[in-house]
Amino acid sequence: MKKSNHPVQARHQDGDEALLRQLDTLLATENSDASFTIEQLAQELFLTRGHVNRRVKAATGLTLQQYATRRRLARAASLLAGQPAMSVADVAAHCGFDDPSSFARAFKRVYGTTPSHYRFSHLK
Repeated sequence: MKKSNHPVQARHQDGDEALLRQLDTLLATENSDASFTIEQLAQELFLTRGHVNRRVKAATGLTLQQYATRRRLARAASLLAGQPAMSVADVAAHCGFDDPSSFARAFKRVYGTTPSHYRFSHLK
């Protein structure tokens, strides 16, 4: 995100960056809990879902749901590449997806390939 020279905009951007850091921390903490909802995420931040959604959308261009899904998928990509002994279903569960099929569809939508193929091409 580009910093603004305008003091009010700069403070808002700093606030958005702080909010994203808080979101990332919460998502990392609750990463494996498939029942952790967007509403709970907003409650943990003591904000309404709509307010968090507007701020995340302004900062990233993604909705709160999209942002949370992308963060979970990024964690999954890291595990797929770095933990070859972990099955794809285990990676999905560890990253908060309760259905391996929906995980595979979401992963392919973002990364353009299946989790298995991603793992094969990114083994460390």
